Amino acid sequence: MTAKNICLDFQLHYFIAGDVPHAMDAKIHNESERYLLKAISELQKYVGCDISVRVEAKNEGGIIDNLLLICDKIDISGTLTALLAGFTGSFFRLAIHKTDEIKNRIEIAEKIKSGDFSKEEAEILLRGDKQLKKWISKYYEVISKEETITQIEASIPTGDNQNSTASIEKKDFYGHVIQEGTSTTTEIINGTTIYIVSPVLVKGRKLPWRGIYSGIPIEFKIDDKDFLKQVYDQEIKFGNGTSITCNLQIETKTTIKDDIEDAKTYYTVKIVTQWSDDEHFQYETKKYKRIKKEQNLPKQATLFSDDFFE
Repeated sequence: MTAKNICLDFQLHYFIAGDVPHAMDAKIHNESERYLLKAISELQKYVGCDISVRVEAKNEGGIIDNLLLICDKIDISGTLTALLAGFTGSFFRLAIHKTDEIKNRIEIAEKIKSGDFSKEEAEILLRGDKQLKKWISKYYEVISKEETITQIEASIPTGDNQNSTASIEKKDFYGHVIQEGTSTTTEIINGTTIYIVSPVLVKGRKLPWRGIYSGIPIEFKIDDKDFLKQVYDQEIKFGNGTSITCNLQIETKTTIKDDIEDAKTYYTVKIVTQWSDDEHFQYETKKYKRIKKEQNLPKQATLFSDDFFE
């Protein structure tokens, strides 16, 4: 280390299963390390200087990488050390997802600029860095392909012969891999009730119906064309307290992008069997009457089985 540079040792210890030689696939090692170096480079924006990385000689005992991090601003030695300790604690332990940490990141970023922050605050800041998490995700995605690795331990010296050390077992690697994609779940609730707040009375309008379901305001559409024809023909009136008995499809689409989960719920009335308000109590829809007649159901039948309402 020169008078103008600071150097910090960053060590990665890849623990190898005991029954195999201490070796790993070179392609996996090189590709995963490429993403790790990209992640380390993301720390530059917090310390305001370039961080170069050199590789030191390998040690015995599993696979041990010794990386020498060099920065040309000697006055930020403490800042970089604490930042790397936060980096180690954030990404070489079981992943933690706390959405309430996001609001504190701006304040912590300002504290890092002044060099007055804790390792815990650095962890909160880095866990919310999307680009940094992207490179860490790629790192774990690649390194998980190495069958012989059982654990990774990362450590850096923090002064006074002390090290900041963190370790993560292979079963927890995928907790740091960003899962992206969309999944859909669908549920049918038969014979349920929706209280109508705002019906759509004119054919061709694209507005959603609005109502109350299980005490919750919802927007929904209606697929029952026979019921809609009765509405458009003004055979069904809507007033205070109007409700419908129906089969309700609840579809929830969950999208995960950049480690952020967004869920949206869509409501669709598949068939309406009855409607009622203050003046008309449980009038059956024409479609429901027709189905009951075709299937010889009794007048007071209240069948809402899955077979009946497919």
